[in-house]
Amino acid sequence: GPIVYFVTAFCCLFPNPNIIMLIIQIISMSLFFFFTYRICRKHLNTFYSLCVLPIIALAIFTCGTNIGYGSTVEEFCLPILTYFLYCWLEFIFEKKSNLWRSFFIGLSVGITLWSKYTLLYFFIAPILIWLVISLRDQQYRMVFLNLLISLLGFITITIPILTYFIANHAIKDLFSVYFLINILHYTHFYLSLS
Repeated sequence: GPIVYFVTAFCCLFPNPNIIMLIIQIISMSLFFFFTYRICRKHLNTFYSLCVLPIIALAIFTCGTNIGYGSTVEEFCLPILTYFLYCWLEFIFEKKSNLWRSFFIGLSVGITLWSKYTLLYFFIAPILIWLVISLRDQQYRMVFLNLLISLLGFITITIPILTYFIANHAIKDLFSVYFLINILHYTHFYLSLS
């Protein structure tokens, strides 16, 4: 997606882009493990929470995906998805919901959409569960405000991307390549496997 290209282009601004990419990967994985630890601490003590981290690292880096090689979209999205899961679990177990988190969730959805839109499936069930629970508890104002603030976060990511493609007269290319060709390519690829 476009964000992956922007990150790569940013790295290429430096004399040694591989070092900058490595720093971004280290920050990304550190955030992932930070939020994983925070999720574990909700159910485990500190010792067991810390014991879980190497097991998760081993699973991630040996699971047969390209994450072990680095510089994949999934690797960059791991902290985003884990942060979202952390916020959702706080809502489910502790009924914690605030507008800043809603804004960052909107940013998370925007970044995920413009990185690899197929990862958006991760957000659907938790958001629907949050919506059902909140509406069941008649928290209509909270639902409206959280959705509005999330939309603001989403727009904060989306407007610069659309502006870039509009300014370069490439908005049609963005949608035809990023959405249409990817959808048709993946569909054709998976149909040929069956």
